Amino acid sequence: MNGSLIILPEGFEEIEAITPIDLLRRANITLTVAALGYPLQVTGRSRVEILAEGPLDQYLNNQYDMVILPGGPGTENYFKSTSLEKFLKTQKGYLAAICAAPSVLYRYGLLKGKRYTCFPGVRDELKEALEEPVVVDGKIITSIGAGTAYAFALKLIELLEGKAKADEVAKEACYK
Repeated sequence: MNGSLIILPEGFEEIEAITPIDLLRRANITLTVAALGYPLQVTGRSRVEILAEGPLDQYLNNQYDMVILPGGPGTENYFKSTSLEKFLKTQKGYLAAICAAPSVLYRYGLLKGKRYTCFPGVRDELKEALEEPVVVDGKIITSIGAGTAYAFALKLIELLEGKAKADEVAKEACYK
C-alpha cells in the first residue's frame, strides 16, 4: 500500500480537507494530496488554495491504506472525473468521506448495506443516513461536516495507527 490519499475537487470544504491533512501528518501517516484533475492549485469554497502533489490520474494504479474525500459545494465536481468511480471501487483500504462526499460513495454503490452519515443537505438522497458525527462500518468511514472534521480526522488516525496515536495527536493539539 502507498499510505493514504486525499482527493481535492474545486470547491472543496477547506476544514474537511486541511484538518485531516494536518492531523494525519502530525501522526506521521504518509498522505498524498491529489487534485481531482488540473490545475494542481485547487481552490476551496472559501477561496483558500491548496497545491496538490499531482492529479488523481497519476495515482490510479496505486492501492492506498485510505482514500479521503472532503465534501462541500464542490462535491458534484467528483462526478466530472471519468476515473474516480473505478479507482474507488478497486481500492482495498478504507474509504473516508465527509459532509456531502458520502453521496459519491452512495452513487457508486459503495454504501449499499452500510451504516453511514452525511451532511443534512444531502439526506434527501441518502435517506438511511444516521445522525452521528462519525460512522465506521467496515472499511467505510463517514462524517457529517465541517464541525465534525476534527473527530473525523482523529478516527482516521485511530483506524490507521491505533487509539493511542490518535489520543497522542489530540492531546498535542489540545483537543478535548
